[in-house]
Amino acid sequence: MSAVTRVSKSLATAFVAPLLALLTACSGSVVSHDYHAIDPRGWRQTDTLHFPICLPDSATCYRLHIDVRHRGSYPRTDLPLTMAMSRTDGTPSPTDLLPTDADTLRIVLANERGIWTGRGWGGLYQRRTYAGTVCTEHPGQFTLSLTQATGDSLLTGLSDVGLRVERVAK
Repeated sequence: MSAVTRVSKSLATAFVAPLLALLTACSGSVVSHDYHAIDPRGWRQTDTLHFPICLPDSATCYRLHIDVRHRGSYPRTDLPLTMAMSRTDGTPSPTDLLPTDADTLRIVLANERGIWTGRGWGGLYQRRTYAGTVCTEHPGQFTLSLTQATGDSLLTGLSDVGLRVERVAK
């Protein structure tokens, strides 16, 4: 190995390692962030997306966000989603666990003039929507299930739907 190669590797290590540490330190409150790709042919009304969530601490609350990536060809201005939360082990969830007052969340993707409200480029847009805060006295493994509630048997124009879970103090 030449001296130039050793110096290059040392410089790369000296700059890359601290940068990676800084980037990961900034996301300390994020418990999980997961996406499901939507079939390019469309999201069927009968298809359900399941997101596993670990809520390990009863002294902590967890903020939920739904991320939607859609193409400019998406035919609607909103995306209504039906949400349900259950324990992974099959035992009943506490009735107060669902983070919203209703089991349907309406995500606004375009304003009243039809202009997309999310950020995007190249015909792909992303919108993050607050879905509620979960506090539980019964920590454990849970699943958040989402189905599209548009009434359309096949919803086209969506790319991905994701769930971001952040830790917040009670």
